[in-house]
Amino acid sequence: ELLERLDPDIVLTQELCDVCAVSYDQVAEAVHRLDAKVPGQRTVLSLEPKGLAGILDVIEQVGDVTGVPERSAALIRELKTRLDRVVAVAAGATTRPRVFAMEWLDPPYSAGHWVPEMIRLAGGHDEMSREGVPSVEVSWAQIAAYDPEIILLMPCSFSLERTLEELGRIALPIVWSRLAAVKAGRAYAVDAAVYFSRSGPSTIDGLEILGEIIHPELFPRRSPAHAWRPLGAASGQLGR
Repeated sequence: ELLERLDPDIVLTQELCDVCAVSYDQVAEAVHRLDAKVPGQRTVLSLEPKGLAGILDVIEQVGDVTGVPERSAALIRELKTRLDRVVAVAAGATTRPRVFAMEWLDPPYSAGHWVPEMIRLAGGHDEMSREGVPSVEVSWAQIAAYDPEIILLMPCSFSLERTLEELGRIALPIVWSRLAAVKAGRAYAVDAAVYFSRSGPSTIDGLEILGEIIHPELFPRRSPAHAWRPLGAASGQLGR
């Protein structure tokens, strides 16, 4: 019904995750029904990047299909410049701390797709994740064995506020308080919805945020207060 009211010429969808957003098949079926009711020439474009290069390619595709390739080209140049700056600054780091990015809290999931790449480019490394593949469930025993120096809470499509609310509802295992990151006060919650879950230009903002978190000695904070915050030593409910 919404599609019928909007009567779009172009529909952008995705196939990466059918939990966080409507799947491509559902969108295609809805457009097919719309075509039967209101005939027209409509374009359905599925966006499925696996890494940062793929995200830049998607921006180019959207520019082409919407008839503004020059605008997308200019945006891509700007984003590449910012990306290259982060990489250049991070190259000056003397350490590459162990990072664990949690894409879900209970049960814990490692981050996937472009996030491990972002962590690497920002001067860290996340051995719990693999670049360009979906997130996977991990155990607290695995997390404890890895003993990350930095923890990033970024539940898929959650805002910072919602992440903090969810953290207050779940019972964290006792091992949480023993992790190096927690003991050092280096566990953080971020706005995943804006900066990490969406395959768009804001991922470069996310890359810059990771620089601020992983290497604050190299990246003075410029991001807004609602982008990320440290959790402190006591977080959630300890109990299992």
